[in-house]
Amino acid sequence: MAAPWEKYAGAAPAAPAAGPKPWEKYTQPSDAPPAEPAAAPAAPRDPRAALGDAVVGAGENFLKFGTAAVASIPAGVTYAVQAARKAAGADVNPAESMASVQNALTYQPASESGKAADEAFRETAEVVGAPIKKGANALATKVGEVSPTAETYLREAPAALQAAGGVWPAPQLTKGGGSGARAMVP
Repeated sequence: MAAPWEKYAGAAPAAPAAGPKPWEKYTQPSDAPPAEPAAAPAAPRDPRAALGDAVVGAGENFLKFGTAAVASIPAGVTYAVQAARKAAGADVNPAESMASVQNALTYQPASESGKAADEAFRETAEVVGAPIKKGANALATKVGEVSPTAETYLREAPAALQAAGGVWPAPQLTKGGGSGARAMVP
């Protein structure tokens, strides 16, 4: 004897009904899910909020410079220790060590306005410092033709001056005029 469902095996499935589903006739209008609210047009930005953002950004940058000043003390000590280790024959880079300590102890702006102000300051410093860095690189390379040791001292001088008490990041000079944190070794 055949199973009851086998007589429907070749039949096409019934098309869904076009009207409401049987269970929908029992729902109340209050049972229906709420419609998605239309997105409100963006309100114009209040100028006072922009001023507040600028104050926050300026405050964060003052905090960055203040913490950088404090961080320059342990960073300078780190440079001195690493320079002594390098003089003793260790394969270390005092400038990289100093930069890593300085960056670890310096506050970085978190707000959008603080980041924008920091980026603007950085871009301005790069534009102003580029010709100086290019000239210093050329000078160090010329000196290196005569004395590789003197070239190394010239290339380490910016980081050493920063370690001695400066707060501003000094550019690290590399052979070939590029930028980087790699010191030249004789």
